[in-house]
Amino acid sequence: STRDEQAVLRRYRATMAAQFADPAGSLVLGDTTSPEQGTHSVGVRRQYRGALGKRADRQCAASVRYVAPEGHYPLARRLDLPESWLGDPKRRDEARVPDGERRPLTEGRIAPEPLDRIRAAGLPGGPVVADGGDGVSGPSRDGLAERGLHSAVGVTDEMLVSTEEPRWDGPKGGTGGRPQERHRQSEGSPRPVSLEARAART
Repeated sequence: STRDEQAVLRRYRATMAAQFADPAGSLVLGDTTSPEQGTHSVGVRRQYRGALGKRADRQCAASVRYVAPEGHYPLARRLDLPESWLGDPKRRDEARVPDGERRPLTEGRIAPEPLDRIRAAGLPGGPVVADGGDGVSGPSRDGLAERGLHSAVGVTDEMLVSTEEPRWDGPKGGTGGRPQERHRQSEGSPRPVSLEARAART
């Protein structure tokens, strides 16, 4: 499209907010998928769909929704481009994927960019709710915290947690071997445990 999509979205959000905006509202982050026929729809990939019980072509998108007492509606949505699209410039050109969208959804996914635009528009609301895809992502959780947003996010049972704040040692220079590049937990620092292990003990 030759339209300025951000101008369209601003008008859309203002129109919907006039009907639904409420201090008791919440922002909900999550993935949405839709079945597609063929291979030409942007971002389409072949994946197993539990609802169908078989592999099928589908699009996957990260989305932000607004949920309030009077109803709910989508605020933002961005298609994910899998490797089969990212590595095929001709396919992206034929589908007219905009230059600025020729990138994968990074860790933390769609949240930061649309959340900043939505909050700048003054849409009232309370906590941000997200599924495990965002909950297990450190950058996603950090992004919410940096914006001063209260959140409730899902996590998986493989996630590691600490009962106390860990202590860290910085990377050390090598002594002939490969130099360290990552921080490591200090000696005596409380060791993380998996949520699955904690649940089994309780």
